[in-house]
Amino acid sequence: MRIAVGLGKENVEARLERQGVSRRDFLKFCSMVAVTMGMGTGFAEQVARALTMPRRPSVVYLHNAECTGCSEALLRTGQPFIDELILDTISLDYHETIMAAAGEAAEAALEQAISAPEGFICVVEGAIPTGNEGKYGYIAGHTMLD
Repeated sequence: MRIAVGLGKENVEARLERQGVSRRDFLKFCSMVAVTMGMGTGFAEQVARALTMPRRPSVVYLHNAECTGCSEALLRTGQPFIDELILDTISLDYHETIMAAAGEAAEAALEQAISAPEGFICVVEGAIPTGNEGKYGYIAGHTMLD
């Protein structure tokens, strides 16, 4: 199923209907997007709401105590493909594994994404160490718990 929502444009529902995409197919697509992001099918309604907004939702993808396996699975998705997900569905504003920025530029991208007045969706990959006030895992001088 190929669905081009064309975020930032009005009348999403009418454009999908013209493409021959039924409401049922659209919600199935939203379920697949939610599962791809590791949120489960129960988040399909929120994905649908985000997809019909006038802008692509900002996503901040954080890595904690993990092996990057979830990110690898995300990169290899086929329904939807990763390019469709990040170019037409969401605005992936921060993802340490696939972003070009590093160091201070990456930290600036993260700060900009989490400070946006429109808000953002936070995806967390891996566990968050909480023992000893979170001191078992650091990223950029901050504990993963912070």
